[in-house]
Amino acid sequence: MLLVPWVIPPAMSTLAWLWLFDPSYSAFNWVLAKFGIAPVHWLGEAGWARFSVILVNVWAGAPFFLIMYLAALKSVPDQLYEAAEIDGANWLQKLWYVTLPMMRNIILITVLFSLVVTFANFDIIRASYLQILTRIFIPVALPGIIAAMIFSFTVAWAQFLYPLAMTTSTDQLVLPVGIITSLIKGDVFNWGQIMTGALLGAAPPLIIHAFLMDYYIAGLTSGATKA
Repeated sequence: MLLVPWVIPPAMSTLAWLWLFDPSYSAFNWVLAKFGIAPVHWLGEAGWARFSVILVNVWAGAPFFLIMYLAALKSVPDQLYEAAEIDGANWLQKLWYVTLPMMRNIILITVLFSLVVTFANFDIIRASYLQILTRIFIPVALPGIIAAMIFSFTVAWAQFLYPLAMTTSTDQLVLPVGIITSLIKGDVFNWGQIMTGALLGAAPPLIIHAFLMDYYIAGLTSGATKA
């Protein structure tokens, strides 16, 4: 649970924070109203907007750095604390002369990393609907989208009656209709050309199913109910 704020996609978590800071439906303002405090324009005033961005950034990044600091604390030998206690050091002296010097490298690395990530972090400032679409919905729904595309292509490619009835120009005939109408003349069957055309007509759906079958199965089964 400690890593939840860090592993949640920023575009998704910032939407929740945007609702919390909403001027009309803010949960924070609802809590403040219960105590008789006037609502705060979290994103409408420069000071509160800066505070809101800092709060969200700290919430999202703190778990990762806490894990780093916890690992660093675990790496400090107990013998150093025991020696400091024998010398009469109190807890503040242990912190200043033992803990912080042993964690100096980790602290410098995390501060530098936090500085770089904070300057490069744009999602907290503005999580657009396009980012949400490209980073969340499309990756999650990709198997279903590919399955629908394969199914639609297969059905459209196999259509014979509608193209035969709706197409009047021989230059616009789809391949199945073109093979039947162009290569079969009465009782004359040119089997070489017919089989070549049949092979070419069957190749595209076979190739698509061969290379995208995993996505097709995943898309068909992702919404299924498992017993």
